[in-house]
Amino acid sequence: MIKEFLSSWIAIGGTSILSSVLTYLFAKRKYNTEADSTEIDNLKKSVEVYQTIIEDLKIENRERKLEFKELRQEFAEMKKDFEAKLKKARENC
Repeated sequence: MIKEFLSSWIAIGGTSILSSVLTYLFAKRKYNTEADSTEIDNLKKSVEVYQTIIEDLKIENRERKLEFKELRQEFAEMKKDFEAKLKKARENC
């Protein structure tokens, strides 16, 4: 009778331990999969943010190049005007 009692407790305990180990393994696997999925989502969001920043910088760079070109033209015109005035002033002297 004691043997049967111990056998039943061992069977119950063994089943519980086996069930706990399997639950732990599957839960760990599920957690790792969810963590990887979350990490991938976060990386996608980061890439989108960086792409937006890059596009904004490209637009700003184009604007600066255009502004530089306009200033260069304005400087060339001012230089011509100055040279003409300087030549006229030298002739008058």
